[in-house]
Amino acid sequence: MELLNEQRKSFDRLPTHKKQILQMFRENREMIDVIYFIRCSKCDKIIEKNSENMERAVCCDTILKKTETNFFVYMPLEKQIVQSINRNWEAIKNFDTSNRDNDNISDAHDGDILKEVLQKYDDDDLNILSLCVNVDGANRFNSNSVSLWPIQFIQNYLPPEIRFLPHNVLVSGLLYTEGHFDFREYFLPIVRELERLEQEKIVMTIENVVYTFQPVVTHCAVDLPAKAKIQETKQFGGYNACSYCHIPGVQVSISCKTKNKKRKIKYGQENVQSKKVLQIRYPEGTDSFALRDEKDTLQKMIAASKCTNNAVDGIKDVSCLAALQHFNIVRSIGIDYLHGVLIGTEKQLINFFCDPSNSQSSYYITKKKRELLNKRILSIKPIREVNRKPRSLDMRSKFKASEYRSMLLYYLPVCLQGCLPDVYLQHFRILSAAIYILMKSEVPRKAIDETEIKLHRFVKQHQQLFGVESMVMNVHLLKHLAQDVRWLGPLWCHSTFPFERNNGVLLKKVNGTTDVLLQISSKYCLAKSIKQTARSKPKTNKKVLLGKSVKLVDPSLRVFNIESLKEIDLSNIELYVHKRINLNDTIFTSTSYTLPKRSVDYFVEATNDIVGKVRFYFESNSKVYAVIEEFEVIDNIAHILKVQPTNRNILVSVNQIEQKFIYMKVGFHEYIVLPPNPYEKE
Repeated sequence: MELLNEQRKSFDRLPTHKKQILQMFRENREMIDVIYFIRCSKCDKIIEKNSENMERAVCCDTILKKTETNFFVYMPLEKQIVQSINRNWEAIKNFDTSNRDNDNISDAHDGDILKEVLQKYDDDDLNILSLCVNVDGANRFNSNSVSLWPIQFIQNYLPPEIRFLPHNVLVSGLLYTEGHFDFREYFLPIVRELERLEQEKIVMTIENVVYTFQPVVTHCAVDLPAKAKIQETKQFGGYNACSYCHIPGVQVSISCKTKNKKRKIKYGQENVQSKKVLQIRYPEGTDSFALRDEKDTLQKMIAASKCTNNAVDGIKDVSCLAALQHFNIVRSIGIDYLHGVLIGTEKQLINFFCDPSNSQSSYYITKKKRELLNKRILSIKPIREVNRKPRSLDMRSKFKASEYRSMLLYYLPVCLQGCLPDVYLQHFRILSAAIYILMKSEVPRKAIDETEIKLHRFVKQHQQLFGVESMVMNVHLLKHLAQDVRWLGPLWCHSTFPFERNNGVLLKKVNGTTDVLLQISSKYCLAKSIKQTARSKPKTNKKVLLGKSVKLVDPSLRVFNIESLKEIDLSNIELYVHKRINLNDTIFTSTSYTLPKRSVDYFVEATNDIVGKVRFYFESNSKVYAVIEEFEVIDNIAHILKVQPTNRNILVSVNQIEQKFIYMKVGFHEYIVLPPNPYEKE
């Protein structure tokens, strides 16, 4: 800015300070307001001030100053929602949420919670804007334990293709704290604004038509610690801690490892000891426990608020979200499969199999077999859309949640063959198949019923195989996972994956250790005030042959044309072929394309259920064709198909190519599997 100002006159100079730039944007653009809530250290009262009159924040005859952790930031939702609707109107207008199909659940609006809300306003001109809320801690600096706790919203009224993009995630609250804090104080501004919008509504004129909108929080996606804080219930390791049913939990003696730190300091080595501790577990038995009811839960919240230091059926106080219209305090808070399944139950299973402390157990994978298992995993080359490629299980302590997802859905169900006793292998495959079904882009209700039975069997078998001490809350919640999909929609539409990704985006806005909230809020508001450009090119039907053509003469090439149903002899004919193609903004490669070392994008499905490896692409008479080495399905492991070649080449138009498979070769066996949905991008 200073360099640009050298050639400008004094009245035409550009602002050089951050405050001046922010002020310029507020005057010339629809800048999001930033409101500060500062706590007085003397009376513990919270004072509300906006950014313009911060200098006049006074309480107890003292000017309040913002330290790192004595205030939180609130950015009103209304203006952010208006901006989002204006920028995404074309997508919103063409997004059908009419709930026509009662036999399948394909999105949040097919779940019972949102469907019931939408049906209430069927005859009105009011447009319901469903929101999914999240709050979670994220640490920016390793040198301290202070965490950022943003309140974020996913807009369920946006199509799934753009819903989870970082610039479409709304941030309403920012808190930077080290210790415990009151969730009710933090959520109070949001609750008040939503109550106001319930009365006033959002009225917009778009394309000369007047629309009335009302934002409603119908979903909540949080991990178990944050869930206990939001619901004001006991943490997941206590009695009556399940927020879905009345299982009480029992006290179990657990062997825990402890490390003697004094010995390490004195002798330079750790002394690992084992001791017995009492912890709460949620075992299976002959008793069945009823589901919690919203009305009964609210009554118990009121009763608990009048008690001191006593919980009522696991409930400690009134929830901060209890006042929200259409928010079911029991059913609207979903089970997050990222924390509950991937880094919960699945991680527990993998540790059982690989932890040397279990070396005397029948399910332990010995060192020799683990080397074979890791070799199988590392040999897999997934499609390019799977950004995190397979890593050895010896590095599991550094795995990201997306890696656990690939392990569960794709790799381990086939790679564990021969490394585990069959009963443990089948146990793992039950979990893999069940989660895959609940993650599909369209889940039939009949399949949900069948999956619920599988998950109940899995939980019961888990106790038989690994003992009562393994029955932690994450395992118990698997029994409620199918019901959670009926209430809220498929697992992908209320997971914390997009929120965790956006936490990383927010933390990247921090460049220094001081004024963390001011850095994030100012940069976030500036980004929202600037019109977002398209992050990706719009999909088209244009086919693009990539790279230079290569001359190919095959002396024995014969192909079967599925259009004419005739065999064509292409032997000794000069063909100018391509190794890659861009089809509707998706890259497909061929077996002749050897450049990528860690991904395979040539195993495809074409019309008439043809599957196989693309050998090459070529153009003839202005039409692009693919020659596919055909495979046939000979068996399946739930959603994973076992295939073998048929020794036949198929000629298809690239218009007939439908999708890519993840291809896995394990020993002499070959398997293919489709991603469960196209919406969860890494």
